[in-house]
Amino acid sequence: EKIVEAKTLYNDHFPLSTDDEIECTKNGKRVIEMTLALPDDFTLEYQPGDSVGLVVPNTPEATNFILLMLQKNHGVLPSQKISVDSNHPITVEEAIRTTIDLCSPMKKKRLFMLSQFAADPEEAL
Repeated sequence: EKIVEAKTLYNDHFPLSTDDEIECTKNGKRVIEMTLALPDDFTLEYQPGDSVGLVVPNTPEATNFILLMLQKNHGVLPSQKISVDSNHPITVEEAIRTTIDLCSPMKKKRLFMLSQFAADPEEAL
């Protein structure tokens, strides 16, 4: 029963799909097709094999939900500074918004790691 509640809570706050089903679901991830145009004067230098990456922040709703849970259950304030990957300190809010993908399905390894902190034995399964 708690697992069903947890799954519902996760799906409600971190949906994988949107209203446009064509835009969604390829290997459990949201897919958005984009076309980029290069300058006609070749001022942008590139070579075959170069790639383009996008860093997309989590939605304000997902970020605020996690921040509320951290503050309510653990006393962690959004303005608290932390170091992620030994880099310069950033706020918990910035870390949640930009360094963690809240909307992709969790991998088994991470679920196992989180289960070690479960207070209820049923949640640790």
